[in-house]
Amino acid sequence: MQGLGQPPAPVGRATAGMPYPFDRPDFRDRPDYAGLVFLPAWYTVSIQLGHEAGNNQRGAVQLRPEPFVLYRICWATNGDVPPIVEGLESSVPSAQGRCVEVTFKDEYTEFVTQPTLLSALFGDSNGFLDIPQGLQLRGKQTISVFLNRINFPGIPPQEPEYSRFDFCFQGVGLLKPGMGASGSAG
Repeated sequence: MQGLGQPPAPVGRATAGMPYPFDRPDFRDRPDYAGLVFLPAWYTVSIQLGHEAGNNQRGAVQLRPEPFVLYRICWATNGDVPPIVEGLESSVPSAQGRCVEVTFKDEYTEFVTQPTLLSALFGDSNGFLDIPQGLQLRGKQTISVFLNRINFPGIPPQEPEYSRFDFCFQGVGLLKPGMGASGSAG
């Protein structure tokens, strides 16, 4: 029996020393992945969002042809307020993440249907959202991210007139046995 606060008992075989998501004990043991070649993959959506309340923008990235298992979404922005602004210390690690809302989807599924503050979904800037069991996408579809600015933290800077937001969708491509290059799935 396992007590509270103890790590879960291992399942499947561990692949110590391999990068995420390969460190998942059950990753290679899933029957639906038997014999497939795992190719690390990531897709980035970059969006430049204006500083005025109500500014919104959509960005998208098309997946390569092979199925893709999404394990983590990271985000960062260059527009966060520095820790000290006009002599005042900021205690908010990611002010931008608390005044911009996000939704994202592909052609088949709306993953976040209710607009949600970036920091609420992913944590503060440089934060991430893990999907422990992975989310398998068919491949070839387009992942779209939509941002809407609610307000700007403090006084918006004059230059530049926008902040850049990057979203990185990380996981693995699943290739047929014997294939070793992305796009070989057809």
